Parts: sequence; C-alpha cells; structure tokens
Amino acid sequence: MAGATHATGWSRIAALVCALSGLACQRAPSVWEPPRPTGTCAGACDRYTDCADDATRRASCLQECPLVFSDPYSLAAFERMSCDDVLAFVDGGPTPAPNPADAANTSAPDAE
Repeated sequence: MAGATHATGWSRIAALVCALSGLACQRAPSVWEPPRPTGTCAGACDRYTDCADDATRRASCLQECPLVFSDPYSLAAFERMSCDDVLAFVDGGPTPAPNPADAANTSAPDAE
C-alpha cells in the first residue's frame, strides 16, 4: 500500500511540474509539417518566393497571380506543388519528354 501512495505522490508532483512549466508537457509537434494551403494569391506567392529563394519577386507575383488563377482551388493546388514544379510553372522550365504511347494514340481528324 505504501508503494501505491508513493506512486501517486510522484504523479501529483509530475502534474504540478507540468502545470507550472506550461509547454514542457504538451505533445511535441511532428518533425515537419508543410503549411496548409490558403487558396489565396498571397499564399501562392509565398510558396513561389520560398521556392525561388527570392523575396524580390513577390510584388510581380502578386500582380500577375489574379491573371493566372481564377479560383481558390487552383491556388491551393499550386501551393501543394513541389518546388521544382512551382518554378517550372512560373518561370518556365524543361518540359517532360513526349511519351511514344501518346503519339500512337493520336490520329488526324477525319476530313469530310
């Protein structure tokens, strides 16, 4: 019975320490969580300037963004893209090699 009291005493002390220390006993965050997409031009431009590692591009991004994106869903999809894809989309970049299977499936329109 004395062991049970001793364990309860330690748990009370641990609870008191946690209460006094605030954040120390909270669940630790995961190693890294990407930011949630905002679906806004500000969020898309944050993503672009982070990927480009160049904050000076933000002003032009904010001006051009509404001309390219028309809804929050496409903006959120842009924010989820990898940095390589973001930079290729905005700045242009290498296009994927054509797939020979696609060429085989393409036929000329019927002439009438």
